[in-house]
Amino acid sequence: MNEIPDSALPPKTAKRVWGRRLALTSAWLAAVLLVPLPFKITTEDETRAVVHAWQTLVQDRRVLTDKGYTRLKERDFIEDWSRVYFHNETGLPDEVFLNLGLKPIAPGQKPNVDQGDVVVEFHRRGMMREPVANIQFTYVFGSLGAQCYELRILKCLLMRHFLYVHKWMA
Repeated sequence: MNEIPDSALPPKTAKRVWGRRLALTSAWLAAVLLVPLPFKITTEDETRAVVHAWQTLVQDRRVLTDKGYTRLKERDFIEDWSRVYFHNETGLPDEVFLNLGLKPIAPGQKPNVDQGDVVVEFHRRGMMREPVANIQFTYVFGSLGAQCYELRILKCLLMRHFLYVHKWMA
């Protein structure tokens, strides 16, 4: 099929052709760079997810959840941020959590969640203690108060997205 050179087209038609090409190229480039792809999740990705989860909780930021952009549930029940302890069952080094200002639970110590202590847990087990692929982010702020989110890491060529899937509450 013979293609007509752009110089032979009327000026408005040539602009439309280039505009369409530019729009299609931009859309393709944006899709390649920003759409999540099945990349391998690394320890660095998991560390960033943990840091993001903690900063989101402390700063009361909106995050991408399975229900759209929203704030984490029942964060307002945490009254004293200096009494937050961590429990790590992810395989990540404890230094990640210590650098965030979280306190480790000392051996033999049990935080009193009914008196204001909060326990933030990062683990890889479901409700029935079965192993799961993604990190579970749980914060317990009372004997009857807790929230659990699954942290899904979505990687694209330019960035990481963290999706918080609400799993359960108590």
